[in-house]
Amino acid sequence: MVGGGPVGDRRCRGCAAAETSIQVPDYVFALLGLDSEQDIGEWLSSALLAINGTIALLIARPPFFERNLRRYWIGLGIVLWILSLDEAVSLHERSALGIRLTGALKYAWVIPATVLVLLLGAWFGFGLIQRLPIRLRNAVFLAATVYVGGALGFEFIEGAISDGWLFGAVGDDSLPRKLAVSIQEALEMSGLVLLLNALLNYVAESKQPLVLEVR
Repeated sequence: MVGGGPVGDRRCRGCAAAETSIQVPDYVFALLGLDSEQDIGEWLSSALLAINGTIALLIARPPFFERNLRRYWIGLGIVLWILSLDEAVSLHERSALGIRLTGALKYAWVIPATVLVLLLGAWFGFGLIQRLPIRLRNAVFLAATVYVGGALGFEFIEGAISDGWLFGAVGDDSLPRKLAVSIQEALEMSGLVLLLNALLNYVAESKQPLVLEVR
């Protein structure tokens, strides 16, 4: 009799093992999911923005700053801190004010964001970036291009995918859109790491200490 012998017991144990599955809490998937507003990627991007913003504000202090560049470093630090807050609580999602569009403009907040990026890009580009040492200038320009390309540029692509304009995939849960979100996250964090590296190299080459006073 197979059912009562050693072979049957082994089969039964195998069946029990096969039926046993590891239960992973839903919040684990929420934290690791790239299409969540509270995942690890969002927190990491927020932290990198805050760190870069703090360094920019410290560079605006003596002995780093050139007097005619100080306001630009302060402005950059403030912008990065605002972006850090936005990354943490998703303020940009509320800027569309209920406007419903389709295709690449599905996420309507990209419209005011594009205008703001152009204005800030012109202000920082002509006021700060072109006056920096060439190595730092090129590094900051590359970091900004990678970050904006991911954070803003891929929002147009995601909207087009979600509405079925690209790849024939419809919906925010479609595989092509999730891949686009993954690339967006990677570009954002890569841009921020590039910026951090550029600022730290600038500080190192200046041979001046960063001083943070807490009173």
